[in-house]
Amino acid sequence: MDNASKALIMAGAVLISIMVISLLMYMLNVFGQYSEKQSTLTASSQNESFNRFFVYSELIGPTIKGYDAANIIAKARDMNQTMDPINQISIEAPSIGENDYESNFTYEFGYGSNGKINYIKIN
Repeated sequence: MDNASKALIMAGAVLISIMVISLLMYMLNVFGQYSEKQSTLTASSQNESFNRFFVYSELIGPTIKGYDAANIIAKARDMNQTMDPINQISIEAPSIGENDYESNFTYEFGYGSNGKINYIKIN
């Protein structure tokens, strides 16, 4: 009888240990999913911040004034100086001087696979 009660106590301890380990594994899984979701949200926020300057034209249409075009080109060139060559923005635009500031230009842009703008085309 004495051995049987010790065996039951040992079996209970093993079951409790398995339950504790299962609970810890579940908690690690939940926290891992949370951190992955936070990482995705952070990357999305960074992309929105990066793209914000260039996508405002969606609100006013595909035609912009020369001074807006000059600002967009200057901003893209400034950003390219701080980015690695793989992620740089491809700029296709004519030379825009002060005489062109009131002229109308068409403006297009596209996104890369990383969610950031990767090309700008101004005609």
